[in-house]
Amino acid sequence: MLTLVSGTAAAQIVGILLQPVLSRLYSPEVTGQMVVYTAVAGILISVAALRYDMTIMLPKNDDEARQLKRLATRSIIVTSLSASVVALIAFPFLRSRYGVTVASCLLVVGVSIFLVADSAAIQFWFNRKENYRAIAINRAQQTTGILVSQIALGFSGLRSVVGLLIGTIAGQLFAWATIFHKSSQVRQPVPENTPSLRKLAWRYRKMPLLNGPNVLVDAIRFNGIILLLTMTFGSAMGGEFSKAWALTEAPVALINGAIAQVFFQRLANLEPGQMRPLVWEAIRRAFVIGFFPFLVLYFVSPPLLTWYLGADWANAGLYAQALVPWLYVQLASSPISYIFVVTEKQQLMLGFAIFYAIVPLSFLWFTPYSNVVTIRILALIMAGMLLLMIALSLRVSAAYDREGAQ
Repeated sequence: MLTLVSGTAAAQIVGILLQPVLSRLYSPEVTGQMVVYTAVAGILISVAALRYDMTIMLPKNDDEARQLKRLATRSIIVTSLSASVVALIAFPFLRSRYGVTVASCLLVVGVSIFLVADSAAIQFWFNRKENYRAIAINRAQQTTGILVSQIALGFSGLRSVVGLLIGTIAGQLFAWATIFHKSSQVRQPVPENTPSLRKLAWRYRKMPLLNGPNVLVDAIRFNGIILLLTMTFGSAMGGEFSKAWALTEAPVALINGAIAQVFFQRLANLEPGQMRPLVWEAIRRAFVIGFFPFLVLYFVSPPLLTWYLGADWANAGLYAQALVPWLYVQLASSPISYIFVVTEKQQLMLGFAIFYAIVPLSFLWFTPYSNVVTIRILALIMAGMLLLMIALSLRVSAAYDREGAQ
């Protein structure tokens, strides 16, 4: 966990330190245009591998894990190509909603999908081999590469969404090429008696059929929030909200990113009877650790973000303050989501995820309130629903322990 935290921390620290530069090179409107691209890419990246990337962790045999990596990569390639084709077909609709510049950028969204999704699949291989250092370095390289490229293009005079887009793809390409070079072991030939891709796809069919829709719904929920905010309140709102989220979610992502991967490995090897105590302790510690930092964040975020990002970003501080309840509860709920995978209760998580997506998106579609009030109500809605998820996780883990004992 410390190794993973170090890599993620490096990426987060660099990102936070460079935000004042980015915010002065690229306006809220330009940033909001890029947010539409990243939101669409984020939705598709979440399911590009059809969740077969996660199965790399599961086989006892490394050769089967290699086959699953190949299966994941082929799924990613198909998704990436399909995304760009759909963007071309939907160009008139996208242009009417978000403008010609954003619609044009989305034509190359398949590139980002492949680079990020395949990097994530390789990370699962390194997680399997307990090579957390490689994962940490890759995360730092991707974030740093993107930000440095965007800043360089901004200083060169390319301060439009095109500069942000080229910088994003350049950073993603650098990170993918580096981790791909390090992962030659996963590309080694497998014996002839290794199950075929078709057999493995069928064996782990629950991942695309149950876990895949769950992850897709989660991605649509968060990225849909950004897309609806941008469509309803304008691209400047999308840019300011994205900055507020990036800066306030940094400590949550730092902790959750490390805990989740190690927690998944622990859960996958637990004996029945040990799950609920582990889950409860993880939740309790998260709430205790996060209380004081988030309390401070609530009071200091409005003046701090306005000073840090510049006067043009004043609303970002108000959005950051409003997000605190949501992020605080998310600190405890995010790592335990793997419980539903390990206990093979993905259908429960899928049902909850659909409900969890419908409620906030419906609220944003019909909201009669101003931008700041809308974010405050949205954050309270999300925090309440995450508390329900925690209760469901505890119930599922207790049932798993009871069934194992019987």
